[in-house]
Amino acid sequence: MPSAMPSAMPSAMPSAMPSAMPSVMPSAMPSAMPSAMPTPLPSSNPTTVCVVSYIGDGYCHAENNSDECSWDGGDCCVETCVDDQYTCGDNGFDCLDPSVTSAPTSGPTMTPTGAPTLSPSAMPSV
Repeated sequence: MPSAMPSAMPSAMPSAMPSAMPSVMPSAMPSAMPSAMPTPLPSSNPTTVCVVSYIGDGYCHAENNSDECSWDGGDCCVETCVDDQYTCGDNGFDCLDPSVTSAPTSGPTMTPTGAPTLSPSAMPSV
């Protein structure tokens, strides 16, 4: 630890402060703002971002499984998926596309489905 404090403040101070603002100023401001801003694509959910390279590749991507992203090009429904870079179903199916209907069930189900049962049957046991 130092044994003593300095006895005096430095004697030299800057000799001069700048006396004026710079002499070169911009001669003019831009005359106008750009006339048009980019227009976003219409969307019911503006936070949706589609990964275009994933659409229609045969792999169901949750981030593209929306109307705004064309239901991942059909990759998430067994009825509409077409093998491409991937084999359909490798990532499972999560069909959310309301235009796709499922095949009728072969027997009773515990929860309602979007398709009818092929033929009448007994009520399921609980």
